[in-house]
Amino acid sequence: MNLSFFIARRYLISRKTNNAINIISWISVFAVAVGTAALVIILSFMNGLTGLVKDLYNSFDADIEVTRVYGKTFQPDSLMIKKLHDINGIQFIDFSVEDNALLKYGDKQTFAVVKGVGDDFFKMTKLESQIEDGNSVLKARDGYYVVMGKGLNYQLGINIHNKFSSLQLFSPKKGNAAVFTPEDGLIEEQVIPGGYFTINDEFDYKYVIVHREVAQRLFDCDNEVSSIEIALASDASPQDTKDAIQAVMGKDFQVKDRYEQNKTLFSTLQSEKLVVFIVLVFVLLVATFNIIGSLIMLMMEKKKDMRTLLNLGADEKFIQKIFHLEGMLIVLAGALAGLILGLGFCFLHMKFELITMQALGREMAYPMKMFISDFLLIFSVVILIGWIAAWFPVRIFIRKFHFS
Repeated sequence: MNLSFFIARRYLISRKTNNAINIISWISVFAVAVGTAALVIILSFMNGLTGLVKDLYNSFDADIEVTRVYGKTFQPDSLMIKKLHDINGIQFIDFSVEDNALLKYGDKQTFAVVKGVGDDFFKMTKLESQIEDGNSVLKARDGYYVVMGKGLNYQLGINIHNKFSSLQLFSPKKGNAAVFTPEDGLIEEQVIPGGYFTINDEFDYKYVIVHREVAQRLFDCDNEVSSIEIALASDASPQDTKDAIQAVMGKDFQVKDRYEQNKTLFSTLQSEKLVVFIVLVFVLLVATFNIIGSLIMLMMEKKKDMRTLLNLGADEKFIQKIFHLEGMLIVLAGALAGLILGLGFCFLHMKFELITMQALGREMAYPMKMFISDFLLIFSVVILIGWIAAWFPVRIFIRKFHFS
């Protein structure tokens, strides 16, 4: 065993003349353990929240969305569609029409985004699993149906089981034709309420899903679409497929994956995780002041031992190494204890749902995900902070006193 390590370990576990040194040393271990456990737990919660948000948005958004760089709508030609179908990795292709419209049900009305979709929309998204009441049928023998957010359904007071009351959709007519009454300037479509979904307030109070034929008539854009939505096969390479789609569509179109469709949201989530990590690291940094205090007190108590070692031929670097290792042992003990505590809490939470939240219209366990990369990062940062906290006081103290 390395002599300096042996001496450092003895100093850590042996009783000191001043009992306060023992207390401060164990307080240091406890503080590092709590800080490390907090990093593990909070980052795991942040990972879980990010995963939940991604799942919610993935239930509505397609894997790939193609839109025109300039202009709201465009008319896809048959050659373009054939080339897209020939790309390996594409499972479904759907065309959507999306714009703002006025909704009216009885004497209540509100504005919303009407999204017209094709027959494959519910196959390429997970929205059907988010329908709380009703079903996803948009076109049937008895007419066209609508699936809307739960918030809009509540605002308008819609009873989806009453098939005799229709939801009216209004959109301004295009062009500069003379208008003598408000009705003359509007296009009206009527659809039957068929179901409502719940994702979060952003979607629940914003979106109405209808068949694409209804939306094209409502917005007066026959054969035109707002976007092409594409679902990828499970074994497809997202980036390679995206590049192939971009090559087919050309520079007049922008091709976005799910991250790019909600870039601001996901960037914000990553920024929040970084900020939380930095704040907790600063808290951990403050906790390491206990290590500095305990090392200084220990060095003052062991001055006689150090003089003896110097007389036996030890040099200043050897003495520094002993107390530096002493500080690192405190940090290592705290870091390992913190990782065990953090992991233990995470496993208990995932098994017994210790913390709950309201989401998707129900109470559920707060989401949590653990990544090995996070644990390695936390352990590395804690050890680095501990190394600095141990190195600084030892170097200053040894050089200042020289044990003469």
